[in-house]
Amino acid sequence: MNTSADQQEAVKQFRTKLLQAQKLFSEEANSDAEFKQFSTFIDLLHNNAVPADLAALKPTELKTLCLQILERIKQRRGALDVHFFPINRQDQ
Repeated sequence: MNTSADQQEAVKQFRTKLLQAQKLFSEEANSDAEFKQFSTFIDLLHNNAVPADLAALKPTELKTLCLQILERIKQRRGALDVHFFPINRQDQ
């Protein structure tokens, strides 16, 4: 059974993993601008995302997923397209 305490712990773990992903990326970023862009995206997730299956990802997997999402955002031109990123469940 998911209790409020369980949910709060899941959010806490998710936020910790986001910060770990940010630290991992800081070691491989090609420029300050690239790191700032990634950090801004991490901040948005940190403040707005519902952890759900994302909380189950390892920090390295979370970093990779965030980079994939950012790349799709950068590639967007004109009409909106939809891209599904594999997480842990087929229904996501």
